Amino acid sequence: HSSSTQQYSASTVLAKRQQLTAFGSYVLAYSGTVLYTAPVVTDELRVKGASSIFKIATGSNVHLENAATTLNTESSAILKIESGGSMTAEGDVVIASSSSIQLDGQLNVEGHWTNDATASVALAGGGNGTVEFSGSANQNIGGTSSTTFENFSINNAAGVTFTSNQTIDDTLNFTSGIISTGAFRLDMTGTAVDNVVGSGTGKYVLGNFRRYVTTAVEYTFPIGTAANYEQSGIYINSQTGLSYIDVSFTISAESVPGGLTVNGVAVDNMLDYGYWTFTPNGGVTAVNYHVTCQSIGHTDLGGNQDNYSLVTNTGSGWQDLGVHSSSTQQYSASTVLAKRQSLTSFGSYVIAYSATDLYVPPAVTDELRTKGGLYFKIASGSTTLVAGTSTDVNNESGATIEVNGDLLLEGGWNNTATADLSNAVFTFQGNGVQVFGEASAVTVHTLVVNKSANDVTLTGDLIVTNQVTMTSGLLDLDGNTLTVNDGATYGGTPSNSSHIVATSGTVMQKMAATGTTYNIPLGDGTNYTPVDFLLNSATGLDGTSAVTFSVTDAKHPNLISATKYITRYFSYNPTNISNPNYDITIYYIDGDVVGGDEANLSFAKYSGNWTQNTGVLANTVANSLTWAGATSFSDGTGADDGGPLPIELISFVAQYNKTTDFVDLNWVTATEINNDYFTVERSQNGKNFEKIKTIKGFGNTTTTKTYNCVDSFPIKGVSYYRLKQTDYNGEFSYSGIAVIDINNERQKNFEFTIYPNPVKGKHFSIESVKGYVPNEEILISVITIHGQTLYSKVLITNSDGKFYTAVDPVGKIPSGVYFITGSSNDVLFTKKLIIE
Repeated sequence: HSSSTQQYSASTVLAKRQQLTAFGSYVLAYSGTVLYTAPVVTDELRVKGASSIFKIATGSNVHLENAATTLNTESSAILKIESGGSMTAEGDVVIASSSSIQLDGQLNVEGHWTNDATASVALAGGGNGTVEFSGSANQNIGGTSSTTFENFSINNAAGVTFTSNQTIDDTLNFTSGIISTGAFRLDMTGTAVDNVVGSGTGKYVLGNFRRYVTTAVEYTFPIGTAANYEQSGIYINSQTGLSYIDVSFTISAESVPGGLTVNGVAVDNMLDYGYWTFTPNGGVTAVNYHVTCQSIGHTDLGGNQDNYSLVTNTGSGWQDLGVHSSSTQQYSASTVLAKRQSLTSFGSYVIAYSATDLYVPPAVTDELRTKGGLYFKIASGSTTLVAGTSTDVNNESGATIEVNGDLLLEGGWNNTATADLSNAVFTFQGNGVQVFGEASAVTVHTLVVNKSANDVTLTGDLIVTNQVTMTSGLLDLDGNTLTVNDGATYGGTPSNSSHIVATSGTVMQKMAATGTTYNIPLGDGTNYTPVDFLLNSATGLDGTSAVTFSVTDAKHPNLISATKYITRYFSYNPTNISNPNYDITIYYIDGDVVGGDEANLSFAKYSGNWTQNTGVLANTVANSLTWAGATSFSDGTGADDGGPLPIELISFVAQYNKTTDFVDLNWVTATEINNDYFTVERSQNGKNFEKIKTIKGFGNTTTTKTYNCVDSFPIKGVSYYRLKQTDYNGEFSYSGIAVIDINNERQKNFEFTIYPNPVKGKHFSIESVKGYVPNEEILISVITIHGQTLYSKVLITNSDGKFYTAVDPVGKIPSGVYFITGSSNDVLFTKKLIIE
């Protein structure tokens, strides 16, 4: 009988009797006295028995209240806390006999921890379990078994005390409290840099600490005394046979041995609080490491970081071992941090004091060089000037320069390693010649030219994201491209002595939208002649849209017969800008004007032929020419308003003739002045041209004239054609370039059909759709999807350039998917064939 299985209401009673052994009759009985007998109350949660498991599922939380309540597991029983589950025990935790606690979740312990069973508390799941000691009084951690924790967290200002060795596989997390090991030891087997979290004043290990290590990781050893946190650390460059290091701190006022010096300077005292000792595992045959020690409990000796160093005792007394650098020491009235580099044996370490500064300045050279993985750091708020016109910045051999502030240069910049300048303000302010650039484009935030003499010359492409500031001095592009991102600005005070020299190279102004006026500060190195540009409307704009600008201090080469003009022209070409409408103003100097009639000059554009903004005359005060509402890009200059220009070329076209297999070349002129003859030229690369025809011109004419000639031996591939027009006096000019791909043009005419397709009968036919080259050999092939040729046949086109063939019987070709190819003279056409 169990009272918990009975149910009662005024109308209904339900009763249950368990573990009966014979059948019979049953009646409900009533007792005036309550039948319930309360269970025995104990101050424990006990999991007992070989098959007993107490499980806390994901998302669940169990709280054992009352500090007198013990969590016991024994007799092969198991307490499991799954990932996401948690349990808080206000009393002691006892892992007895052969039982176990297995964690993927979190167990918060406010009492003592006794483990007399298995060492590991890991649950064979995907997570790492955490045991947090969060009592309000000092907690003991011990037992006959050394527990291996995955994550160990201490959140107890009263601290925890070991009564046996303990191990942590993953993370040691300090929130509050000191871990006192006494005669025992804490082992950390995890070798990641972030395995120790939160250590500091009042949060460290007091006693014996062993940490497993590997190379190229900056390790922290969170150790100290009963009163102070005396942190140390290590960075291992290389090692042979090293697995772990035992670290301890000894309170002692060490005396200075006679003759001890650092960097040749006598050591006068030792910090009087104590020293650190590193003891490695046996079998270490080689090691190279840096060690760092931080002292808090000492008597202050004053001075600055240049008075302190770390000295070592490997068994033969305190010595100056390894490499000392004053830049790695730190000093305050309460804390001294010292570092020693490139040590090759382990021992004890103490911080030494020298009344004379230990700093030894390096040799002075005419460069700032970062080399071999080193870092040169300029802190926030600091400014570094690389001074001297012969002093260069050299970044090489795997080093890194990252500039997030101002870098002021009087010499040059040479980078053959890694440089991040995307946030840099690069200021050139020397009085000598300075260069800037790399093999690939460099991106900077701001470029400032503020020189008292000479130029800055680009040696590679440059991208500016914020501002180009021309204050004093020239920026010579020297054949490179200066890209100014959309939204960036031009600053400073451009002038004849301070502008962008764009006679060789271009300024690429990005413009992702319309409506912004760009004032491009161009010039020729002697004279400042800028360009003002406003894109009113366009289509297809995006982050790649741009216009490139350059200037040439010379008469335009195609302005042959004009007598009144300026000896300066500007080239401006678009990228990804369609249907443009823009306003442009170009500037010149008085010395550019030829013919003496400046007031009658107007803007003249050349893009294969000349057009002129007739009636809009020069601003003779500002020395400027304007074209508002232009709709095509070109070269721009100035010429006599309505005056005679050289030939006006209406069109120049190259066209493939499928009947003759020749290239027909046709061009039309609107007017000609002193036109002697045309030379038709051809190129395979668009750079190196050869003469193929000479055609006599009409001399002088104001009526439309049509010309044509034939390239009878065209190049099988891409060809570039242009016209060279020569005057009677020998002066000449070139047209734009016409491009044609012979193979592509042939392929456009090389089309055929397959029928039936899919093929269900015994044969199929292949027939040309339109004429190709007459009397030409065509190779027809049936090819598998794996590239195997099953059938081929050579056909000859008829006089119309057409062909036909039948493939019979189909039975020779198995069912499947194939490709029919037709080829001739490097022309290939393919169709899919299905045989069912």
